[in-house]
Amino acid sequence: MKEKMSSKHSASGPMAGYSFQFYRALSWLSDATSEELIGIETGDDISVVEKEGSFIFEQDKHSIAVQNVNPIGDTSKSFWNTLGIWLDLVKSKKLPVKNCRFLMVTNKHVPNDCLIKQISSAESDKDYSLCVAKIHSVSNFSQKIQPLVKKVLQNDDSFIVSFLRQIELVDQECNRDNSALKAQIIENLRIPSGISNKSEEIFHEMLGWVQQAAMRAWYQNKPAIIQGQAFINALDAARHSRIREKKLERSAHLIEVPKDKVLQHRGSVFVKQMILITNDENEINDAVNDFIRASSELLRLSDEGELTPSDLKTLKYDLVDRWKPIRRRNIRIHKDKNGKDIGYHIFDETTNNYLVSIGGLPTEHPYFTRGTYHRLSENLEVGWHPRFEEFFEK
Repeated sequence: MKEKMSSKHSASGPMAGYSFQFYRALSWLSDATSEELIGIETGDDISVVEKEGSFIFEQDKHSIAVQNVNPIGDTSKSFWNTLGIWLDLVKSKKLPVKNCRFLMVTNKHVPNDCLIKQISSAESDKDYSLCVAKIHSVSNFSQKIQPLVKKVLQNDDSFIVSFLRQIELVDQECNRDNSALKAQIIENLRIPSGISNKSEEIFHEMLGWVQQAAMRAWYQNKPAIIQGQAFINALDAARHSRIREKKLERSAHLIEVPKDKVLQHRGSVFVKQMILITNDENEINDAVNDFIRASSELLRLSDEGELTPSDLKTLKYDLVDRWKPIRRRNIRIHKDKNGKDIGYHIFDETTNNYLVSIGGLPTEHPYFTRGTYHRLSENLEVGWHPRFEEFFEK
């Protein structure tokens, strides 16, 4: 039983490292332009091809050890292997070193006297010369890494310095754990405030999307390379699906209808339009309430950035476009009736049993559609009585 438990535990380290690598890939994608390419296990743990022809190669060294273990110490085979991999990449692909950035990433603290920390923080020629001298000295006191160090030292010192200038360390100080990295990614995803409560959900969906994209490529024996535009498209879809779930307009009972506003609108054009087709005071009062509530919501949604001027223009167009054939049909079908009755048919069919959509999102409350139609009738952009234009010209 102990052996089985130990075996299961030993898998947790690689699994955590695997998870960390996808977090890092998502971090790059969340800040990528449409033209950038992010590779996973394509020459390096993470590779980035930027649009101007620059390259970023990243090695991820993750550890779940409780004690403060430095996975990229001076005598670490992993560290020297990484330097060798980077040098091979530069030479095999004939990449100009000045166009490359090499990132060593770990979730652990790296001491200041560590070679990688000194390389990353070096600024002057003297600093880099000291780093080269330390590389020479390291090969003398550790037998196990001598072949790896010699691979680096095969190059002349000037080339080694130009190579070291492009190396950066990202350790515990700025990459503490997955939760901190996740917070940064969520910030990069630029999730609208209206759906900020869905941030975690969107984060996990996009992390899953990256994993699926990589697995799909690997199953097809292809390199896992994700284009920035593909990620942007998937993120847009994830955000929009949550926006569609969101209720735009509030329920009618949540919107105050001040009595003074009701009295103020009793002389409005949209009320006079109603008087042309009905004598029912309750129906006219309902029209005023719908007008006030819809106006209030349209203003709020515009102020909060939920509705753009383009959305409002489309809303108006769609409502008017729907009203036109209803009006023509009712005038023709009910031509034997008086104008008041025909007008009521037009009003009833236009405003009832229909919920308008805004910006591609459906509304849920009838007052919003009816009230918006009353706003249009206030400006004589729609009307109920067959001869409404004639009446208001007079």
